[in-house]
Amino acid sequence: MAKSQTAAEGDLRSKKEALRAAVREALAQRKVLKAAQVALRRCCNRATCVQRRKKARSQALHVARACLEACRRQGRSLTGARQRVAAARQRLQEESRLAAEAGAELRAARARRRLQEEAV
Repeated sequence: MAKSQTAAEGDLRSKKEALRAAVREALAQRKVLKAAQVALRRCCNRATCVQRRKKARSQALHVARACLEACRRQGRSLTGARQRVAAARQRLQEESRLAAEAGAELRAARARRRLQEEAV
């Protein structure tokens, strides 16, 4: 009787340890998935911010070009207006580069999250 009770207790302990290990593994996977979701949210927010700035730079370039045209029509000096257009174009190119980088990071973060979801 004592041997069978000891064997049953040992079997119960091993099942309990296996269950604890499975719970630890599930918690670790959930933690990794949450981290991937947070990283995706940050990338998404950054990409949105960069897109907003890019749109503002594009509008600024449009205004600078309109100013250049107005100066041309009125027969004023075009030097300052041309410099403003060149500066606005350069800022827009920089924002476009940043937007491309942010888009690439966002795609990578989405792929990482998708892989983590599939792993769970």
